[in-house]
Formats: sequence, structure tokens, C-alpha cells
Amino acid sequence: KNGLTVLTGSDRPLRELCGDEATMNSEVWKTFDSTPLRLGPFNPDDWQDVVSPMVDEGFVFDAAAVTEAFSQSGGVPVIMCAMLNKLRQKGTHSISRNEVIETAEDICNSEPAYLGELWEHCDTEEQSALVSILSEPMKASKLPHERRRSLTQKGYVGETRKGFQCSRAIMEKYAERYGSSVE
Repeated sequence: KNGLTVLTGSDRPLRELCGDEATMNSEVWKTFDSTPLRLGPFNPDDWQDVVSPMVDEGFVFDAAAVTEAFSQSGGVPVIMCAMLNKLRQKGTHSISRNEVIETAEDICNSEPAYLGELWEHCDTEEQSALVSILSEPMKASKLPHERRRSLTQKGYVGETRKGFQCSRAIMEKYAERYGSSVE
């Protein structure tokens, strides 16, 4: 069966990403579903499916590496896939926690465009909330429901006993670096 699948790494509707008049009137445009499937962050139950191509190539992740991969990426698909791709390119088939940490640091230091795009997909209020959460965990009652829901669905924050906190190391480092520019 022939088919076409388009996956975008954005919260924006397809009509905003490529919705000029010529495109929207084309036959191809009519094939897109008007109700997009929202892909949230991966969770540990998804791990085997996410890494199956690497496992098929002989890569092995120790338990601490798996935990660290989620700590560093928050399960955000774009970040998780970038980390796994970099680990794959390194070619070390036995992946440890330290290798995941080094890879995450490499990503932060190289400042890939997708980190800026993930940051820009947050509105100013979400960016401000992330910067505030970096200082100290924020109680759920202090974080408006819509903002809490949005940031949680994106995988940028998680709830702990102390409140909501940014436990996604890569986005946390990015927010620390660029959060001062939030108005």
C-alpha cells in the first residue's frame, strides 16, 4: 500500500507552517487530516520501541543510561532522537550513563537550531514560567492550568513532591542561557 506520512516537530497547525494560498488550494493539501495527531514526550514504556533500530544494530544501553536519557531529554522526541543519533554516530555499542551525559553536553554546547525552535514554540508566558521554575520548583497552584498543561505535554516540566520543576536538563540549560531575554 502506497502512502505519505508527514511529521512536523511543531505545536503549530500545518496551515501555519506551510499554509499559503497556493498550497492550501492544491490537491496534495486535501490529503492532510485537519485534526493532527499530537505527539507528546516519550516515556520509559516507549524506550524499547524508540531504540529498537539501534538495538538491531547491536547497541546496548545500561539501566543508568536509560534513566539519564530521560533526565536529559525529558522524553521530548526531537531531543531524544538527536541524542540517540549522536550516540549512534559515536559508534560505541555499549552505552553508559556518562556517554549520555557527554552527548547531552555536546548538544547544549553546539546550540543546534532545533533547541531555539523548541524555545520559540513556547509563548512568552511559558518561557517566563520555565525561567521561574529554574529558580525553584513551582507549586501547581501558582502555575495556571493551561500553562502547566502545555509545558507538561511538551515534556519541559514534570511534577514532583516539591512542585513543578524543569527536570529536562537540555532545555533547562537552554532556558538558563536564553531565559534572561524573556520580557
